[in-house]
This record gives sequence, C-alpha cells and structure tokens, in this order.
Amino acid sequence: REVWFVLHGYGQLAERFVRRFDALPGVRDGMRAVVAPEALSRFYVEEEVTGPHGPESRVGATWMTRADREHEIRDYVEYLDRVAAAVLDPDARP
Repeated sequence: REVWFVLHGYGQLAERFVRRFDALPGVRDGMRAVVAPEALSRFYVEEEVTGPHGPESRVGATWMTRADREHEIRDYVEYLDRVAAAVLDPDARP
C-alpha cells in the first residue's frame, strides 16, 4: 500500500484539506492512503472581529509563527516524525 503525507497551508484544517485527495486513484480502494497531520497551532480565522468568538467562529491552523520559530520548527518536525512512525509501523512504541 502506498502512503502519501500531505501538509495543509496556513489557516487550513487537516480534516477539510485531506478531502481534496479523495479522487486520487487508489484512495477509495485502499491501495493508497493519504495522511494529513494537522498543524499544532490553531487560531481563529476571521477578517474582522465583531465580538467574542463563539461556536460558529472559523478555526484554522498554522505550522509556525515568527515567535520562537526555531522551537516551533523542532516541535513540528518531531510531531511529523512521530505521525510517520505511527502510520508506517503501527506496532512500534513511541
């Protein structure tokens, strides 16, 4: 089985992003798996804030910001390594 790891862009969420790959050959019959990890930093995605955020507020994610950038890069690289290990060898211990 072939496994693709795909990373969403700024402000996207993995759950919606991964749907773009459903039409790829092999996805529906299980010959190809598409794994879309979600970035670790979530935030509200709104053009303008008119009041407090609520259950209908749109949320997006980002892989890093300029604040503490080197630390965030280390975090997400370790996270992606762990996701890959879990997908490629589900019996391996973290």
